[in-house]
Amino acid sequence: MIATLGLLSVFATENTWLKSNAIPLSASGNFSQYEDLKKLKPMLDGARIVGMGEATHGTREFFETKHRMFRFLVEEMGFRVFILEASMAGCLMMDDYVLGKKVDLKKAIRQQGFWTWSVAELKELLEWMREYNRTHEEKLRVFGNDMQNPEDPMMALNRYEAMFRQDKDKGVNLSGLGVDSKSDIDSLVERVRKQKGDAEAEKAQLIATTLFQSHNNNWERFLRSQQQEVVPMMPQIFPDAGILLKEVKDPPLLVREALKFVDEHKEQYVEPSYNEGEGLAKLKSFEKALSEFKASDEATQKRIQAQAKLFQFLIFVSTMPSEMKGITVWRDYCMAKNTTTIIEKLVPGAKAMIWAHNGHIGRLKNSMGSYIHEQWKAKYYPLGFSFSEGSFRAVENGKLKVCTAKNATSPLEVFFSSELTAAAFVPLAGQKELPTELRSIIKSRQIGAIWNSKIGNQFVMEFSPAVSFDGMFYFPKTTAARALN
Repeated sequence: MIATLGLLSVFATENTWLKSNAIPLSASGNFSQYEDLKKLKPMLDGARIVGMGEATHGTREFFETKHRMFRFLVEEMGFRVFILEASMAGCLMMDDYVLGKKVDLKKAIRQQGFWTWSVAELKELLEWMREYNRTHEEKLRVFGNDMQNPEDPMMALNRYEAMFRQDKDKGVNLSGLGVDSKSDIDSLVERVRKQKGDAEAEKAQLIATTLFQSHNNNWERFLRSQQQEVVPMMPQIFPDAGILLKEVKDPPLLVREALKFVDEHKEQYVEPSYNEGEGLAKLKSFEKALSEFKASDEATQKRIQAQAKLFQFLIFVSTMPSEMKGITVWRDYCMAKNTTTIIEKLVPGAKAMIWAHNGHIGRLKNSMGSYIHEQWKAKYYPLGFSFSEGSFRAVENGKLKVCTAKNATSPLEVFFSSELTAAAFVPLAGQKELPTELRSIIKSRQIGAIWNSKIGNQFVMEFSPAVSFDGMFYFPKTTAARALN
């Protein structure tokens, strides 16, 4: 009985903290009113980058709160750049729109490529940015920092090339652009610099960077898929090299060396230790020889190609930065780097707000937020989102639709809902005597692009709120974002 009373006393104390420190939020759709957000000013003082997360990719209240926050940051704290978790090249039309150019806004929004952002809430924010720019000399800008789709930067670079093409014998032909075309792209960027200036050249350079990043990202996807497909096959792939050594008749020397290399390392699954100089060159020569070799029969050819893929894998891992030797971090690492490029080179000295999922924004291991924090330290303020129940847009059973999540059983949402009956901001940075739920690693409802109502309460992420975020927005009940029709 005494122990039970003690637990109740602790719980009551922690709930009292929550009720005393949480900041009530105004209606999310009241964009011109942000007196509530002004209370965040002391916490955000000195911020260069504010990250705004989300617990789903399709919640109206989350998106409208980001709209209000960006207005507040612009009008009260001098922010000028809005960065979206979307294709850098795919967002160029949106930037043109806010700068006042004649652009079809709906087409520009769809150009960024993700259904998640093809919503009325983003349209309303961009419309406000365009109107703001009409009456202000220092312009607001919008950029994407993502790099998953190689088609967007490819088309953007071709548009640059077309601007300079006088006839078909001049200019750089980028129609067959690949990662081996770097010298052509470098030449194009320098031509942009000479004729359009440094600002436009830096934009072209970042577009090119995202193209090469997307090439490596294809390998990240490959690595993810191999967790279930290729890795279990490794014991078969490696001994196969020994068999091929005997079966392949009169192979080029490099093919035989490659197969021998794999066969000799089959016990340790060939650790990718060739990370520079002659070692990497050797891996590349092996891969090229295997890829180009033509066997006398189809079965042998397929097995040779499997070995070539293995060397492609080793080359990719060997050429990644040391901090990137993982299977799920390349995209976040690139988005962080691209964010820095935007505020250092595209809009030098600017302060930016990023719109992305909690999993990217927070200082979670190998997240975009962790890489941004590593560089910007206290100048990066990540803010997370949480909700207990409500509707949102997501893909369920292969169809994009409005989904519904019932009352959350995840501990963080249970804790928030125990005292917060209306939308509120919970400050975390610099707070003394935080409740256990906000200091410890805890499960929180987090939904991405995919949803399954049958196992809804299993869509959770574990993190320490106070370690991962400097504050969190909480909504007891939410509604779905409005599709862009």
